Amino acid sequence: MPEELNAALDMPYVFDITINDASSLWRKLEDRSFVLTAQSPSWYGKLQGEVDVSFGKLDGYLGPVVPRHGMEKTAVEAILATILMRRIGIAIRELAVEALDVVAVTDGSGEERGRLRYGENNLITGVDEDYLRKVLDPSQDYVGDGCLFEVLEYSLSSPFHMKSRIASMMLSLNLALLPVGGRPIDYNLILNALNTFIAAANLGYQLSIVNKKSDHGLSLYVEQEFDRLMLESAGGDVDLLQKYLAYLGFYHGELDNKFGPKSERAARNFARVFRIYDYNGHRDREFLHAVAKAYVHYRNVTSSSSQ
Repeated sequence: MPEELNAALDMPYVFDITINDASSLWRKLEDRSFVLTAQSPSWYGKLQGEVDVSFGKLDGYLGPVVPRHGMEKTAVEAILATILMRRIGIAIRELAVEALDVVAVTDGSGEERGRLRYGENNLITGVDEDYLRKVLDPSQDYVGDGCLFEVLEYSLSSPFHMKSRIASMMLSLNLALLPVGGRPIDYNLILNALNTFIAAANLGYQLSIVNKKSDHGLSLYVEQEFDRLMLESAGGDVDLLQKYLAYLGFYHGELDNKFGPKSERAARNFARVFRIYDYNGHRDREFLHAVAKAYVHYRNVTSSSSQ
């Protein structure tokens, strides 16, 4: 039975997308509609809002070009950046699935194979260019499961840019078939292939990717959540831990404050994803700190899905 595994919560990459030509991107999306979803977790639940976005004929709406200044221009470019990051997330997730050599459950149409290129010893050497064009060029229709992105910052000046990082990338896989000592995915090679293609294809936007492991000023919040988990653990409770593991996509049982088999499996899967190889149980300090860090990093995420 396939399990849901969040395989990218600890990816230390910051994605900076820049809109170079909003008019060109708009024309690529004419007569198409999207649903943009923004999630903002609170202490008592998760707030969520959706907005329907439709791209009509550019000339009929704004004249020959998108306004060069003002909040209307910023709003348009923010929507474009969100849609483009959705496409980038699809590519990352699908390539990760193939690199893991597992079967992903997507839209029911079956999984394409052969996106990655391999060399000696079955090592990844590149990504198929036709696939990259289909998924990264917004003029192409492409549907797939992507990632949730946490927005770190965005600009109000020209050119518009938005920095974000992956907050969640759920993979449906059979854990029994996934080797414990499996070779890690070379994300650097995959991300470089995406970056190089976007730069050469003149698509109207640019992408830069930085490997950055800092907490971006969130360490105080991480420590607060860590203290709450430690206090709960000292009291013999697991209610908050279950809540956070469920929130992050690892736990799918009832929030019953009982650490049973489902909770243990969720904790071990989390430890496995975050490479906590010396996991000694759900009261372990390193494990609880990793849970707190992942939860804080997931608290502000944005995603989009094509209708």
